[in-house]
Amino acid sequence: MSTGVILTLHQASEDITIYAGLTMFMGGILEDVLNIIVFLCLKTFREKSIQSPIADALACYITNVAFRQYHLYGFLLSPRYNIRNLANQTVPLVRRYSVKQLTKIVLNQILSNFIFTSPYSIASILIFSMANVSDPIIIAQLNFTNVLTMLLYYLSFACLFYVYTCASERFRKQVMYVLFEVHLKRWRKPRIVINQVALGSYENS
Repeated sequence: MSTGVILTLHQASEDITIYAGLTMFMGGILEDVLNIIVFLCLKTFREKSIQSPIADALACYITNVAFRQYHLYGFLLSPRYNIRNLANQTVPLVRRYSVKQLTKIVLNQILSNFIFTSPYSIASILIFSMANVSDPIIIAQLNFTNVLTMLLYYLSFACLFYVYTCASERFRKQVMYVLFEVHLKRWRKPRIVINQVALGSYENS
């Protein structure tokens, strides 16, 4: 009985890893390709520099521990601060709309990361605390739980484009504009307009 349960859990872990992992991998590739297309085709994103003019490097690292903590908690609290103070600010409507959309994207990304990474953290703590267990059924159940929560953890990296699309109306419009207005028109055959000149106009003159 116990070997049957262990084999079933092991086989289910393999099947879920292969099929769900492959689906997430393909969805992640599609997501990354769409992100690259959208962010490279729009002038707003193309003109933003990722190179630091001060350090002349592609990456800057925070070496001060106190500033690192301030940076982390400041980033987490800034969307909340933006939402509360947006109603009191006198800014142009376009900028207010952009800030609101960006804040929605950041909050949804934080929420989705929390939802997808929390089960893996809980399962890791559970596996670590039950390291001395010798029952093979419990070990098989813990391994199965670890596989499921690890797939959820990887899903947090493979669904950012979909989070952006669901959260922001502006991002959805930009995706539609880039895919259909920019790229679809490029691949369509040019339509030849037939010049329909009435012959009667020349005869009357």
